[in-house]
Amino acid sequence: DSDAQSVEQVVKHESAQSVEEEKLDQAGYGYELAHIKA
Repeated sequence: DSDAQSVEQVVKHESAQSVEEEKLDQAGYGYELAHIKA
């Protein structure tokens, strides 16, 4: 079932991408907080 496999790969790719974006958001938030306090 090649269709099912490709869908699964897309889902894994999408979720990995959103995790990376979340990490970037958190890093950016920490960066902003540090500069507000400075």
